[in-house]
Amino acid sequence: MLLVAAAGVGADCLGVMDPIVFHDMHDGDMKQIEASGFAFQITPFNNSETWAVYGYFDVNCVAVVNFSVPGKPNPPPSNLTMTMWVMESTDIKRNKLGFEFTDPTGKLGPSDKPLNFWIMDKWPKPVIESKKPQHESCLQQNNLIVNDIHDGDEKEVDSGRSGAIHITPYQNNQTWSVDATFDEQCIASVNFQVPGKPNPPSVPLAARVWGMSSVAGKSKNVLEFTDPSGTLAPPTLPLNVWVPDNDNN
Repeated sequence: MLLVAAAGVGADCLGVMDPIVFHDMHDGDMKQIEASGFAFQITPFNNSETWAVYGYFDVNCVAVVNFSVPGKPNPPPSNLTMTMWVMESTDIKRNKLGFEFTDPTGKLGPSDKPLNFWIMDKWPKPVIESKKPQHESCLQQNNLIVNDIHDGDEKEVDSGRSGAIHITPYQNNQTWSVDATFDEQCIASVNFQVPGKPNPPSVPLAARVWGMSSVAGKSKNVLEFTDPSGTLAPPTLPLNVWVPDNDNN
């Protein structure tokens, strides 16, 4: 997958777009980030909470964030590393930003394991036409282990050149499986209502592959889930994201 070149972001990681609203996949609400140079402020969005978190990005648009501030409900017990990723759809028509959270102390999980992911609500840029050729494999990896941010567990996604994907739980006692197929835009309709799957969504979800690049030059693919029927949420609203671990080598 061709990934967005994240180099040259400049002194302001958010550029001229801030403040930007993000969907918090773990908390199920929305957050707003406003930046001035490398300094930033995080606040709740569209709810009754009144807390604020302040911090600084480094040159790679990575920050250490302390959410233990007055008014913030259920903050993590340790500071988290917040890494900005530039996201691009496989047809290169859509771009947006994402922020990934990990625990460098290892208290909440291995330092390379994503604990949460925030997805940008809107990118102020029209969808463009593209004739980019499609790749043989949307995920470019046959057996991808991902962190399910909503469920708090792991899944294994087996994908081949045909576009077929096979999803199973990973390292737990569940035994269900789901099969689906990516279309030419690397979007799959996934029906989780299968025997053995606890608390499946009531409707099939659209799973779209996004390529991501960090300013530091790392890259990986993620799966974003939305409800095209609009039953659970508006079709453009992210409901969940599956994120692989990071390669710290």
